Amino acid sequence: MKRLLMIALLGLVISSPAKAEPKKTIWSCKEPYTQGNILWLVEWGDKSYVKVFDERLAARYSLRGLKKRWDWGLASDGSYNVAIELKPGLTASYFDVSTSKDGTASPSATYNCAK
Repeated sequence: MKRLLMIALLGLVISSPAKAEPKKTIWSCKEPYTQGNILWLVEWGDKSYVKVFDERLAARYSLRGLKKRWDWGLASDGSYNVAIELKPGLTASYFDVSTSKDGTASPSATYNCAK
């Protein structure tokens, strides 16, 4: 009986699918009409981040319609102060709502990105 139980448990362990690591996708971005990349947007599940000037900022990644979005800079109310949206044309827009009275902002910078 113990042997049967051991075989059954071993079968469960072997047949249990391992949780797959999310795919890591990196977008490198530069300001229009410049040469060097200054910004990297990294899609990596719950490990997503934005890298700016060698500083890595943990970010919440989401896909909203056709736009990819990274939010960071958590505010006291649970919202985010800063965001970057990557559009299908590979243009990224930077938003900072930290000084906004109504929680909205126009993009204050634009970047050209490539995978």
